[in-house]
Amino acid sequence: MAGHRSPREATGPPTPHAMDLMNCLSLERLGDDLVRGVCHDGEPPRAFGGQVVAQALTAAARTVPEGRTAHSLHGCFPRAGDTRRPIDYAVERLRDGGSYLSRRVTARQEGETIFALSASFKSAEPGPDRQRPMPPAPGRRTGGRGRGRYGEGSS
Repeated sequence: MAGHRSPREATGPPTPHAMDLMNCLSLERLGDDLVRGVCHDGEPPRAFGGQVVAQALTAAARTVPEGRTAHSLHGCFPRAGDTRRPIDYAVERLRDGGSYLSRRVTARQEGETIFALSASFKSAEPGPDRQRPMPPAPGRRTGGRGRGRYGEGSS
């Protein structure tokens, strides 16, 4: 794509925090649609849900052609994950359409499902932006009586 720069090109070399994130998202390929991830070290001994979601979405994205981005996702945690065990992510290719692709990812530890993800990916299309601009934020108030929780005056 002409004029497009990757995030790395736009911001320079990754910071140590960005490297930690990239390491958390690195997955070992076990097969065409099967990868393995590891959890963070330390406490608590339960897998951090955000990391499991990110690894599952990364596993799904690896099965999608270039130019498609995540459009929507839904996830469910039927049981807790254990940080001491690897997590296997099995990707099922549900649909490869012209504009949308659908994937289901099941995250398992020792054969037990700990997370299920449904995700769709979409190709870019020209059209109106339906995202409304953020309204202006009120300025910070200092001193005196403030406003209540929902904007009503306080006494």
